[in-house]
Amino acid sequence: MNVQCFLAACCDIARGVSGLSWVALDFPSDNLLCLSERPGSARSGHHHLFEPSVMQTTAFSAESEVRLAAQRALLDEIPPRLRSVSFDIDDGGQLRGRFEFDGDPTEEERECASVVMTNILAALSPTVSFSEDFVSNPFPQRRNFLPIPVYARNEDAWNSWTSSYGSK
Repeated sequence: MNVQCFLAACCDIARGVSGLSWVALDFPSDNLLCLSERPGSARSGHHHLFEPSVMQTTAFSAESEVRLAAQRALLDEIPPRLRSVSFDIDDGGQLRGRFEFDGDPTEEERECASVVMTNILAALSPTVSFSEDFVSNPFPQRRNFLPIPVYARNEDAWNSWTSSYGSK
């Protein structure tokens, strides 16, 4: 995990965990140490006592980590013909990404999807094994999501742009 990714992860953890005071990476053991305030120790005029809790960081452990990394990675990388993006994590920890397009993806569309996957891997861990699928599934066919959906294009009949889908 590079320093920039580590600092971003620390900021995310600090925002998401109530009472978190600071985070440090214990490099020899690959553990993320989260030092949080011990309940009931906050008395005015006294220093807070801290109690360590340990989370493994050798691989991503939660669907929420994939979702958060994917949402960030998708910013400014969604081509108009991208219908959906979803992921799966197998029992061995391999991440599979599915990018579903309205027709055969162009080289530029595939590049956008690859950039998304690269940014997700950078946020999770450089050692995560992965695969990415670029799928042609023209509108109005039903979209096929993997277990962790992170993006779905609005294809509702009520809007004015759905009628343009499926026509290049």
